[in-house]
Amino acid sequence: MKINKLKTYITCILFSSCCFLLYYTQIRAQEATVSSTTTVNIATTTPQIISNSFPMEIIFGKAMWYGKAFHGRKMANGKKFNMFDSTLVAHRTLPLGTKIKVVNMKTGISIDAVVSDRGPYSKNKKTKKYLAEIDLSYAGAKILGIDKAGIADVKIKVY
Repeated sequence: MKINKLKTYITCILFSSCCFLLYYTQIRAQEATVSSTTTVNIATTTPQIISNSFPMEIIFGKAMWYGKAFHGRKMANGKKFNMFDSTLVAHRTLPLGTKIKVVNMKTGISIDAVVSDRGPYSKNKKTKKYLAEIDLSYAGAKILGIDKAGIADVKIKVY
């Protein structure tokens, strides 16, 4: 009986270790695909510094942008949306006020931002899945170089 418990315990430890190593190597491989990262300092009124500490979470997905139709309207945090403020982003589930770094996977350009609104809610009509993980302000999209394409693959580092 004790041997079976010991085998189960060792199997769990080995499985957990393998999962962690697989996850870690995937993140490192994904980061290696970006040849050079250019960080753009986008503070508008008060500089916001994200520490160099290890992010709490890394999300890979697509980013879209929103602007003119929502400019001046109230966001989920109660403030007015400004499409020319590159620090504003919308996410469906991250807590409001969460600091993030958004990296364009194609170019390596990144911006620091704060979750200030909820969204995006655009869905694929056939699959009923959300089209993007995050909504950027027009200014954020312009810095990342996705203002013309409208959508791009991004890496979101949550701090």
